[in-house]
Parts: sequence; C-alpha cells; structure tokens
Amino acid sequence: MSLHHFGYLRLIVCETGPLCLTRGGGSIAQDAGDAIAVLMPRGGTVRLVRDGRGALVESGQLALIDLRRAFSVEQRERTRLLFFRLHRQGNRGGSVHWRYRTCAP
Repeated sequence: MSLHHFGYLRLIVCETGPLCLTRGGGSIAQDAGDAIAVLMPRGGTVRLVRDGRGALVESGQLALIDLRRAFSVEQRERTRLLFFRLHRQGNRGGSVHWRYRTCAP
C-alpha cells in the first residue's frame, strides 16, 4: 500500500491481494476531514459493503464513498486498487485512518 499527495488530492494505491479494507466508528471519529473517496479497481473485481448492502465494482468502474460513514472493501485476488480522496469543500485538513487485513481466499 502506498500513499501519494497531489495538493488537495490524496491517492492510496493497493497492489496486493487478497485484502480487506474497513472504515468504522473508531477510524471515522479520528478523522477530522470532511471528504469523499473514489474507489477504482484497475483489474479484477472488488466488493464494496456499506449500510449492510454489497456491490461489486469491476475494473474500470468507479464507486463514490462517503468517508463519514462506515464501509468495507474486499479484494479477493491480486490486483491494483486505487482510492482517490477528495475534500468536499476543497480544504486540505484531516487524514484518513484505515484498518486493513489479509482476507481468506
């Protein structure tokens, strides 16, 4: 996992697999920012779960994620997964707190 900063845009690149990313109450409380994320798999398919509902996001598709709400992303195969973090108001404050672990195949 690598993190890149481009002004107000932050890019998180995950090039491993399998992987589970979760963002819940504790990590949301630590985050001072008001941001959204764009999830984009560059190969394979990932499962996005939010509010108890799941959706498959395939290579080349985008999913917008409200970082003020809990969600999880499951990546079952080795692939490249991109997260773009954008601040709603264009400000540069706050940082994202993630928790990740290896998923069982």
